[in-house]
Amino acid sequence: MIIKISKRNIIFTLFVITMIFSNNSLSNSCPANSSFKDGGCYCNDNYAVQQGKCTPKYIKHTSSYGYKFCDNGYIDKGKYCEAIFVPLNALAIGGTWQCDFKFKRVGNACKEKSYAELANTIDMLSDAAAKNQCDYFESSCKSNCSTSTCRQACSVGKDTCDSTLGDACSNASSDCISQCSYLSDYSKQSDCENACSSGESNCD
Repeated sequence: MIIKISKRNIIFTLFVITMIFSNNSLSNSCPANSSFKDGGCYCNDNYAVQQGKCTPKYIKHTSSYGYKFCDNGYIDKGKYCEAIFVPLNALAIGGTWQCDFKFKRVGNACKEKSYAELANTIDMLSDAAAKNQCDYFESSCKSNCSTSTCRQACSVGKDTCDSTLGDACSNASSDCISQCSYLSDYSKQSDCENACSSGESNCD
């Protein structure tokens, strides 16, 4: 039996061996474990298409520390693991796949993003990284607090961090320290300021 690689996905997403090719020249260009038929490459029996190659369709579970699991690109079928389809420019993650950074999912294929789409992706990743930075500030700051006022100061600092462009960590620390002045006990005020500074060092 021959498993046909869907022409709709393969233009294509399979080997990009671009389609329309000459029947005579393509027969020597098919990937391993595939055959040339009807003007295209087809995975042989018991092989599946993954990233333009024909990979074993059925494999045994991987065992580690007494647990059995399927490798990336395979789903658990009980007694064995079965390969899923993975297009070109994609990465298999568990029993599914996602397109590489510069590509977007369109049906069962990954198409290259436009410049605007790519710029938007970079902005989103940058925003996520900045949010993590501010979260680090708050958690580190609060872990060094001994009073509720200090912890509130850390939260004020995080709010500043979230809304600041540029040197967010330094600005967060400054606003955090300004809140410490509400503590009447000098030693606790000093501890609060040190907590804010700790938040800044872990935020950068």
